[in-house]
This record gives sequence, C-alpha cells and structure tokens, in this order.
Amino acid sequence: MNKIIAFALMPLLLIVVACAQTIQPPVPAPTGSAQQSVPTAVSAATTAAPTADSGAQKVFKRAAFEPDSLDPSKGGPGFQEFQNLYEPLVDSYAQDGQIHPLAAESYEISDDGLTVTFTLRDGLKWSDGKPVVAEDFRYAWLRQLDPQTASYVPDEFYAIKNGEEFNKGTITDPNQVGLQAPDDKTLIVTLAAPAPYWLRYVGTTEYAPVRKDIIEKFGDKWMEAGNFVGNGPYMLQEWKHDQKMVFVRNPHYNGPWKDSINIDRLEFTLVQDPDSQGLVAYEANEVDAATVPATELERIKADSEMGKQLHSIPSAGTTILIFDTKNKPTDDVRVRQALSMSIDRAALADQVLKGGYLAPTSFSPRTLSSYDPDSFQG
Repeated sequence: MNKIIAFALMPLLLIVVACAQTIQPPVPAPTGSAQQSVPTAVSAATTAAPTADSGAQKVFKRAAFEPDSLDPSKGGPGFQEFQNLYEPLVDSYAQDGQIHPLAAESYEISDDGLTVTFTLRDGLKWSDGKPVVAEDFRYAWLRQLDPQTASYVPDEFYAIKNGEEFNKGTITDPNQVGLQAPDDKTLIVTLAAPAPYWLRYVGTTEYAPVRKDIIEKFGDKWMEAGNFVGNGPYMLQEWKHDQKMVFVRNPHYNGPWKDSINIDRLEFTLVQDPDSQGLVAYEANEVDAATVPATELERIKADSEMGKQLHSIPSAGTTILIFDTKNKPTDDVRVRQALSMSIDRAALADQVLKGGYLAPTSFSPRTLSSYDPDSFQG
C-alpha cells in the first residue's frame, strides 16, 4: 500500500456486564465501527436490583460519547443511539452477511439492476404514533442530497439517478432524482447504473427516515427531547447535554425486533472517553457494562470476580497508519514499506495490547463479507 499500513489490529471488545438481564441493543453493535477485533466487556452473573426511579423496569446503563447530533446527515459519534432510535429499510449488518428487510417488508430488483422497489411493512409508526410512510424515506434521502443540508456523506447517495447532479447543483428539481413514493407503502429507487453495493448503504444510519413536519416546526431544535420522533425500537425521553441521555421503549414500534426487546430503559452517561471512564464507573456500580482497555485487561482477568464477568465481542474494524506521501522521509515508498515490515503485528496485538486486538490477516475485518486473507499486504 502506498499511503496506509494495515496494523492487523482488530479491537476485541472486552465488556464487563453487571446485570444478567442485560441484553445488547436490538440492533447489533456497530459492525461498521468494529467487528474484526474482539472487544472485551465485563458483566456480573447476578441480576442488578432496579434503580429507585425505575420501579419494575429493566434498566441498562452505560457510559457513552455524547452524539454530535441525532440528524442522520451529520455523522459523528452516536452509532448506538441511532441504532436504537431509527430503523432503516434493511439490515445490512447481519452476521450471515445477507441483507434482511427491516422497515421494508420486502424489496425487488429489476432484471437490469436499475430499479429497486421497496414495500414497507404494515403498521409502521413513528414514536408519536403517526404512520411511517414511503414519502418519509424519500424526503430524508433527498434531504441528504440537498446541498443546503451540507450532509457529511452525500456521495453515499450518488448511486441514485441524478443524485450527484442534484447535490452539486447542476439539477435543481428534486423530482428529477430517481426517488418516487407513489403510495404510502411503496418506494421506487432508480439507480444511475447497476450498483450491487448500494443496498449495503440502505442499511446504514444515513439512510434512516426523518420527519419533514418535525424539522420544519422545530428547526435546529428538532432533535431535542420532547421534539424528536424516531421509528426505532426506543424513543428519546431525556437529553441533558454533557450529562446523560435516556431512551425508553417506543410503544408504537412494530418492527422485526419487537419480540426480542427486554430492556425497558437505556441510560447513557455522557463522558469524554467511555473506554477509560466506563470501567471506573462499572467498578463503582454506576453502569451495567464497560469496555475494558488493553491496559486494564490483565488486571481484570486476574480478578476472581470480574474475570468471570469478562466477555469478548467481535468488533469489525482495522487500525491503520496514514502517512504523508508528499514530504520526507515518508514520500519514499521504500520508507513506508520498511515501516510496515518493521511492525510485528502479532506481538503488538498479543503482548503490547494484551490480546485485546487481533493481528490482521486482511485489510477487511474477518466478520465482513469483503474479508480476503489473500489480499493482505504486510
């Protein structure tokens, strides 16, 4: 590689969990954020007593970054929040590598690969009880392409016919973009060219629906508690900036995750560094799960109680080095190659990082369909 060096480091999510009743959020942990490594977490074998204000509710507490925004067009930290508050048309994170319908009941691809027709599930509702309709998705995707929105990833919508042209202003009529919602249950997408990869994008948070009437009514405040509506399994009850976010079950949620949800309330303590601060909070019985940093892994393993609470969770991500290719000495490809050859990936993963990471055998993590050990360049 000329510009980047794959470290072969795939984070292992080492997680400690203190509550037997605790489950992962209904949507899998961010495959896009880390699934090649195995994060480790700690969790206790006993059921935590309900907090004073929770009654008989099952509550899950965790330290987390504060999202920059709950707007799918803005990006930044907040993957787990998006996964719980929104539901896209399809699930492209399934561990079997296949794409499964979510808000969509089904989808069909035309023989020429240019037209994708989604049919929405019956009974879909927003968290305020209003129906989710195909126009909500059409509006959200056009909003991502609208140059006035300044989306951070408009190019992920360029596969749609005239999507790039609309985003760059050479076309100003949104009706010329390949998006149609002929009725409440049908969304028809016309692509600029066959793009087999595009359905993977549809399962990302960028493709989540948003409500036009809410955005127009509240402006920049549409994401605040009391204003925000989502179509996911949870809804936003409280957001005290720099302090905490609280999600409760969405009583109107009727999606495929409905029967698997057994946590009533998610409480996120907002901190600057969840990896380091989360473990401290866990040991103080303030949260129910925490990621274990590599520097603490040996101590946790050696602890008679916390060692039993340690779980390894695959996380799909690869750590890389990015070099300046225009200035000395790394403008010389031989220098970059020498630096790459000097890295003992196995020793770094096993000894320095105490087994919290996996040495990479492919640029793509093991859990992604693009995984190919034969393509690895050391």
